[in-house]
Amino acid sequence: MVRARQFGLLIALAALTLTLAPAAASDAPSAQPPAADHSPHAATSANSANPAPETSPAAPAAADTQPTTEDTVINFLQEHEPALYKSAMVLRDKDESRFHHWMQAMGPEVTNLLALQQSDSERFDLTMKDRRLAFRALQLSKQLGDLQKKHDARREQIDDISAKLLETVTEQFDLQQKLHQRELDAQTRRLAQLQRQLDQLHSELDTRAKNRQELINQRIAELMKNPHNW
Repeated sequence: MVRARQFGLLIALAALTLTLAPAAASDAPSAQPPAADHSPHAATSANSANPAPETSPAAPAAADTQPTTEDTVINFLQEHEPALYKSAMVLRDKDESRFHHWMQAMGPEVTNLLALQQSDSERFDLTMKDRRLAFRALQLSKQLGDLQKKHDARREQIDDISAKLLETVTEQFDLQQKLHQRELDAQTRRLAQLQRQLDQLHSELDTRAKNRQELINQRIAELMKNPHNW
């Protein structure tokens, strides 16, 4: 099951969104929020608006290998999460120290995702789409919040962003339902396998009980034939 949320990376991207200066707006799809507390704990509140599926499958644990390099993280983001990649590049230009901090924090998550890509490509694709939608929802909610604070904001703009946010969150919800269903199906298969094992154990126990004296006598005969065979 997914830890609520195996989204260490999504928490980081929420914080990345919060760190970008308004001047970066021209480089990103949405207006960027003002600077905020940049700790992972501060980012958690931004992610809570879009909680992850509590029962989605967890990414496989990363093997004990060398830490994921920054280049690996950057290449991964560029290929699979271009919006976050763009924000990360803006952050690198704005605050290189903070950029390296987030690259280090995102390393283990990217390692797990790369392992997931190898072990279950379908689940990986769904997971990455979920992450992209979550980031998009963060961007849209920030845009909507900023517009609602403006006295001169046009109603059409607010309605447009609201509609996009609703569409994005709805799409993410439906996708998370697929992840839930996959986990349910996997758990059902595991339960069926466990039930077969239990049935086999019950059968073996019943057989031993029915042949109790015969098995005892057989063991005594074995010991008498070779007393050193423990």
